[in-house]
Amino acid sequence: METATTSKLNRIVKEIDGLDYVSQLDILVCVTNNLKKGVAAKPRPRLVELKGLGKELWAKTNVDSYIANERGSWD
Repeated sequence: METATTSKLNRIVKEIDGLDYVSQLDILVCVTNNLKKGVAAKPRPRLVELKGLGKELWAKTNVDSYIANERGSWD
């Protein structure tokens, strides 16, 4: 089942396919610039905000044993 968004996207792609190479590149540049603006508007997470992330995964793991096993697998 095709949604309205999918239908619109398919029409846009079909129109772009009908354009010459240079015009397609111009569209690509415009879309890329718009995406860059959106990314720049969102603040990047700071490293300190990641502190403790995933700690529940390591709660039952003996870290020293894990590191020793990993180092042993390097050979």
